[in-house]
Amino acid sequence: MASTYQKEKLSIHQKMVGDAVRIGRTIPYIHTLVELDATNARSFLRAYRRSSGINISFSTYLMTCCAKAIQQDVSIQRMKSIGNSTTQFEEVDLFYPTESNTKTPELQSSLIRNAGQRSLVEIHERLQQENHSVSAKHQVFMRLPWFIRKYWYKLWFAIPKIRKQYFGTVYFSSILNFSGDRRAWGIPIPMHPFGIFIGTMCKRLIETKNGIEQRDMVQITLSVDHRVSNGGDMGRFVHRLKHILEFEDLTLASN
Repeated sequence: MASTYQKEKLSIHQKMVGDAVRIGRTIPYIHTLVELDATNARSFLRAYRRSSGINISFSTYLMTCCAKAIQQDVSIQRMKSIGNSTTQFEEVDLFYPTESNTKTPELQSSLIRNAGQRSLVEIHERLQQENHSVSAKHQVFMRLPWFIRKYWYKLWFAIPKIRKQYFGTVYFSSILNFSGDRRAWGIPIPMHPFGIFIGTMCKRLIETKNGIEQRDMVQITLSVDHRVSNGGDMGRFVHRLKHILEFEDLTLASN
């Protein structure tokens, strides 16, 4: 009996992801897996949704927290330059790949410029307004053979300003909205100097100063280019992110 199957062409966005993985595999990343308390942050966001009527996702809230933490010390996103040098940008440009919320989900990506200086609502609106269509010149570029595209990628990545212009400075992705109540991390292959991957969220019994409490814990994977950053850089970032996530109400700056 002959098997049945369906054959489809890869979308432009999927081909771009394939190129990104090829590039990312050439970068010596180190990763750290952390779990942070998101109870207060979820409470802040629920109250804001009720008062404002704006349905901001928790992934967007986490993205804003991460952008603020990076902005406090942008050295975590410094890029390898030609030779033995690095380039450090003051703006936090977040590259955010995700799936479209349609009957047939399609891969798409957003580039949030200067995210570290934007409020929660500004980032939410930027994501809603993002035009995910691929320009004609990008479509032509993706039809070129890989060895030609590889040459241009190598040239672009050697020049930090061009790299930032096309790809941003930080990779951010999340499976939070699709994962349910299970504890899981993801290990991405970004092509950026700093990558943040939001895993799942689950309830856990945690010992606090008030005794044993049930808290909402979120799993996060951090990745840095080990040529320019180290474990200490990630540890300091986690400390900043922990403080923002657990103690700062980002919705106050959005009113």
